[in-house]
Amino acid sequence: MSYQTSKDVRAFNHSAIVSLTTSALMLGLAFGCGRPSETDLGSSVQNQDLAEIRLLAPQASPVDVELIADVSIIQSGNDFKLGVLLDIEPGWFIYWKNPGASGDPTQVDFALPPDFVHGPLRWPSPIRVTSPDAIEGYGYRDQVLLQTDVQASNHDPDHEWHLTATVNWLACQEECLPGQAFIELLLPVSISGTRLINHGNVARFENWSTRVPTRLDAANRPFSAELRTGVHTPTAMVKPEMILQWTVLPSNIEWFPSQVTATVFPTSEWRTTRQRTEVVFNRPTNDNRSLSEFSSEVQAITGVVTYTSSNGERLAAELSVDLKQLSEG
Repeated sequence: MSYQTSKDVRAFNHSAIVSLTTSALMLGLAFGCGRPSETDLGSSVQNQDLAEIRLLAPQASPVDVELIADVSIIQSGNDFKLGVLLDIEPGWFIYWKNPGASGDPTQVDFALPPDFVHGPLRWPSPIRVTSPDAIEGYGYRDQVLLQTDVQASNHDPDHEWHLTATVNWLACQEECLPGQAFIELLLPVSISGTRLINHGNVARFENWSTRVPTRLDAANRPFSAELRTGVHTPTAMVKPEMILQWTVLPSNIEWFPSQVTATVFPTSEWRTTRQRTEVVFNRPTNDNRSLSEFSSEVQAITGVVTYTSSNGERLAAELSVDLKQLSEG
């Protein structure tokens, strides 16, 4: 469930302002400002009417948001999945946690009952998007589920559990519209101590879990990664290179840096030859700090690598390479 400004509220505000406008004209009469004609009164109310329509009828958001769980009843002390499902109208997109060179990241702020603990948000792998001003960024189209694991409290309340989240996003097409939603989910407490699964939502979570990048500690990672110092510019500026050595070379390899990595290395380029991909990181031309100086800001190169497997499936893997692998030289 999400809260949005209703038509009734807009109608009430409109009536109130029109009423205030009419009252102001009547006060003018009382203080000797002259009797307003019906034409003046009607024109004033009509102008206020048009202004109020422009003020209180903003463009509808192209994004619908819903809070969902993989259970229908919460069992005390047990774990369950909680997610924010964003449905995006065709032609529009929203941004990833690192929006790229423009845009604003999508943000989720959970507000859970006391003694509920949630883990980090799991983000499906993004795609490349282009802002209205032709700047490349990272985001999602159509639909995305941002999910987390939650451990419930060991203490049952006298009533149902109230789970909420505040979601902020920037939706873009030919223009960009910021959006915000306050969403909630009410789930009853398990009286018998049994766990009741929401099978429809379980399928949703399983489907989107396959689109979340493989974890750093996964045993089946498709590549190994290392850093080397790379090319020095005439000003001796270090440009690190990251080498991905693939077990089986895939196609459509793309690199999506984290926000921290993109801050220190605003741009990067990559190329693939034979069984390896080389990613070269570029720093601003006016940044002449040594490796030891800028490594204090970022300890590792982090991000997501996406690729297409031999069976045509788009997959992704998290990446983190410690900058200590580099040495001045």
